[in-house]
Amino acid sequence: MSVFSQPPLWRRWSVALLLLAFSSFSGLLHAESEPAQASSPATSKAEAALNRVNGEIRDLSESLKVTTGDQKDAIQFRLFNKNNELREVIGNAIDADSLPKEMLIEQVKVQQNYTESAKAYLDSKAEEVTEKFNAAKDEDKLSILNNYSEIQDYLNSAYDASWQNLEWLKKLDVPDKVAESEFAVLVGKKLRLTSASIEYFSQQANALSTQIASAPEADKAGLQTSQLILKQRLSIETKSLRNLIVLATN
Repeated sequence: MSVFSQPPLWRRWSVALLLLAFSSFSGLLHAESEPAQASSPATSKAEAALNRVNGEIRDLSESLKVTTGDQKDAIQFRLFNKNNELREVIGNAIDADSLPKEMLIEQVKVQQNYTESAKAYLDSKAEEVTEKFNAAKDEDKLSILNNYSEIQDYLNSAYDASWQNLEWLKKLDVPDKVAESEFAVLVGKKLRLTSASIEYFSQQANALSTQIASAPEADKAGLQTSQLILKQRLSIETKSLRNLIVLATN
């Protein structure tokens, strides 16, 4: 099941969250649509790219209000991808110093708001899937873990984006010290929790290996399924831990 295929309650909440996050772009579009006076070719090109992607985000956000079912899920997916495209435009403009600093600062602050909303949404979805996993039979747990793994991949990307937002602000000479401190605390907390999960799952996996070695043949299939589940959980947590370590050491 895809991250974007969700029960009705999730769907309504995710729509509201995305509309809230992306509505921030709408206020920027009018200001950005006015061409800068005596702009250089590089500035004109960068501004055109920024306005184009922001306009596409605005149009998708408007479409989200009037669509339902699978089509709405597809639009949500396109919005996430379109925001990644926007981040690339912003990053290139910052690196090339090809847009007015004030415009770039405003864009990065919008990204900060969006990234925080996305993390909160994905954290809640991870909790929902964990509850479903805990209530499921062993034979169903691997497919649920695939969904959980996808959510964690998006979360890892969201944490990367939070770090990048702070780096962009420093490069624009407006560091957000409060946000930097809060992010460091959050990453440290997640590092401790993720490390503890890995230690716990590793202990369980070792105990299962010993149990499988001495178990009757009739019992091994069920134990091996449990072992596969633990290996998948370890793989997901280890991937997240590696990402967190990189963020903590940057």
